Amino acid sequence: MPGERHRCQPACLSRREPQFATASHVRRWLLIEQEAPWGPTALTQCRLHAGTARAIAEKARSAGARPILLRKPGRSQRAGCRVYVAVTDVNQTWVESFDFPAAEALLALDFSPLKRGASLGGERVTEPFFLVCTHGKHDACCAQFGRPVASALHALDPASLWECSHIGGDRFAANLLCFPHGLYFGHVTPVVAPRIADLYRAGRIDLEHYRGRPAYPFAVQAAEWFLRRDSNLDAIDALDLLRHAALAGDRHQAVFSLQGGRECRVTISVSRDTTPVLLTCQSTEPGAPPRYELVEITR
Repeated sequence: MPGERHRCQPACLSRREPQFATASHVRRWLLIEQEAPWGPTALTQCRLHAGTARAIAEKARSAGARPILLRKPGRSQRAGCRVYVAVTDVNQTWVESFDFPAAEALLALDFSPLKRGASLGGERVTEPFFLVCTHGKHDACCAQFGRPVASALHALDPASLWECSHIGGDRFAANLLCFPHGLYFGHVTPVVAPRIADLYRAGRIDLEHYRGRPAYPFAVQAAEWFLRRDSNLDAIDALDLLRHAALAGDRHQAVFSLQGGRECRVTISVSRDTTPVLLTCQSTEPGAPPRYELVEITR
């Protein structure tokens, strides 16, 4: 209706846009506890001194890491600053943590090992934990749909749940990240969130809400999703990526190794929607999201 503000998540659901193959391609992470408020650009618009925020952003950039802010739901009484450093590569996934008196202590860390996927000397994290984007100043739908999911998971296991700043894919809110793999899940509700978390703890993937694995480029994420769907594979370690390549025209191919030594070659095609749409609540120019079609699976 005229005068109504655009809301990207309901619009995404109404046009039945697929959410698979939409996970941000990230292989290094810097997750920093920092209480609200967060501005639209969280790291440089929070309570951190502007110079400190810029220095942390530069250290993350030099290591190829994506900085994300974390907070506990409600008014946290936690003292200090928890920091997670994570690698979500094709061949390795790990997380380590640091407890600092304040985020400024990050500036004393040497980030150069992270660029090659090596430890910074923190404590290795062995238990899964979960991030839910609730970054309302970046996108209204993230707060509207993310906060109820964060509250539901926090009520079940406060230690494993964090609210987080923007992680990509606002129109798929509520967005849930599962570490150590960094797996993305979208259109998560308070009802299904505990099931997704329980499956992840058991080493399995809820394929209905699965957006993808950040270690993979988008086309490979699509190939993985089609292979999992058609082969009924929900175990996280059910397959390994061996290689992938862009073919002639709009086609891409990925080769996976399955348990038992079998190989599967998945060929997909990529196109763009013919009708551009507003992809976020703040969008002023429409965009055309990609569409992926399965060409064939060769076993």
